[in-house]
Amino acid sequence: MKNYILKYDKGIVEIEGKTNYDVSFQLGKLLKWGYKQSEKNLKEKIRNSSSLYYIQNLLKRIEKEYPFILEDLQGRADGAGIDIKTMLLNYCYEFQRKKNESCSSIIVHTKDNVILAHNEDGPYNEKRTLLIKVKQGNKEYYTIADSRCLTSSTIYIHKDFIFSMNSIDFDDYNLDYLPTYLHLRTLTECNNLDEVFEKIKEIPIAGSEGLNICDRKTGEMFYVEKILNEYEIRKIDGVLLHTNHVVFDKMKKYKPKKLSKTNNTLQRMLIMQELLNGRNNLNEKEVLEILQYYGTCDYNSVLSKQNSGYNCLTFGTYIFNFKENTSKIYVYNKQNSVFDLNLNQHLN
Repeated sequence: MKNYILKYDKGIVEIEGKTNYDVSFQLGKLLKWGYKQSEKNLKEKIRNSSSLYYIQNLLKRIEKEYPFILEDLQGRADGAGIDIKTMLLNYCYEFQRKKNESCSSIIVHTKDNVILAHNEDGPYNEKRTLLIKVKQGNKEYYTIADSRCLTSSTIYIHKDFIFSMNSIDFDDYNLDYLPTYLHLRTLTECNNLDEVFEKIKEIPIAGSEGLNICDRKTGEMFYVEKILNEYEIRKIDGVLLHTNHVVFDKMKKYKPKKLSKTNNTLQRMLIMQELLNGRNNLNEKEVLEILQYYGTCDYNSVLSKQNSGYNCLTFGTYIFNFKENTSKIYVYNKQNSVFDLNLNQHLN
């Protein structure tokens, strides 16, 4: 493994491997601290008979239908030194009934600007979150690797397409379907956008997701909402802002999660709309001004304030500018680093 510096506030970690297992084993070692913390939290839950039954059946299904995910799980588990069942339960947010509001996104598709931007929320820290570039055979991509997500985090940067994911908060789950984070992992096996859309359509998910997608060849922008076995894919023209709520009328029949007074996706959305101030076009600087807004407290801001430099709610802001062909991540650490991913050079 070639690593630049094993802290996300100082550089990008580059991982090379021949197989999914190779890449995942290295990530398991790098993110061992985060996985060990998860193991402590899940130790009792995995002993519960209903949890064990669920995980055993899900493992059988993964082995049969998604062997590449099984490789990921085994690699991460071996690298981190934990049991594969605990590793799998770590990604089953729906089974744990644990869903936190996180992430804010802006899509711009106008005559003058074509931009996809996304706040990747956490909380994160240097021991369980890394900005990585993966090279596996002929496949190369960037992502944010976290001990709570598989090889794809909720940002995935491929040579032909880019996607980011916002959770959608509601109380309905179907545990017979594939966990949302495992569904995201299936999308990273796709070679083009047509394959991505097919996976979205054909695989029911246990929970929900809001996907922001860019075709890097054409600059077309899409927003997708998927809840259980229903979905809507819409091509975006103009400006779309969203956080963790349902946008499409078709999906509003699902019961939203009860919102707290201080942790409220709609409050963050209102702030973004106020900052947008009715504009029907935004350039890169204006997009960043919205996503980097600080309020008086964590959930009175789009970008929440840091706690002594680490464990901040927002890991960083990713922004892709199609017309300029630039891709940057602003990481909110002690140095407030900016990484130019230089897609032309790295992802050919």
